[in-house]
Amino acid sequence: MDNWGECYLSHYERFLTPPISHQVFRGSPDKPAVIQILSHERVFDQCTVFSTMGVSRYHIELGKRSELVFPVDDGKLETPQILANVAFELVRGKVRIGRGIAVDGLGEMNPQFASKFDREAVYITTPGLFPREFNTVKCGDETGYMYLALYIARSEFQYFMDKGADRFEEALMRASVDPFELRRRKVV
Repeated sequence: MDNWGECYLSHYERFLTPPISHQVFRGSPDKPAVIQILSHERVFDQCTVFSTMGVSRYHIELGKRSELVFPVDDGKLETPQILANVAFELVRGKVRIGRGIAVDGLGEMNPQFASKFDREAVYITTPGLFPREFNTVKCGDETGYMYLALYIARSEFQYFMDKGADRFEEALMRASVDPFELRRRKVV
């Protein structure tokens, strides 16, 4: 069996930058689940890209080996904990990871953050704003996957729930907003 941690770290260093810091999060005191959140600078202008390390261990629960990246221009102190919480929610819920998933409840996870930035959910999709080769991670004969996390507002979450991923992502594209900008205008 290949070392997925090494494979993903090499992938991050190739397409992002070497991590400048990392934080370790535990799912709960009684379970050994651990997810690390790495921080990468100078990937996108004025953004920090946070990446998960350890989500790929839960490939049975999630349906495939995968990790998440979460570029943000603000909310950089809170985002690592939020990203870890989202990852743990996906694993606990045995959500089949892929394009078009949203985790609601930022108001419960971090009420001050949700209120300050008017963002209530995290949307997960393919990392289309990265080079195409970023989407997959080769580790020996196996393939792992990358997904992009974005903050979305309550109205955007509701639109996604009502209309689906295709229509929501079309609305994001039509609005010509920077999806990494936390204070961007709502697209619906």
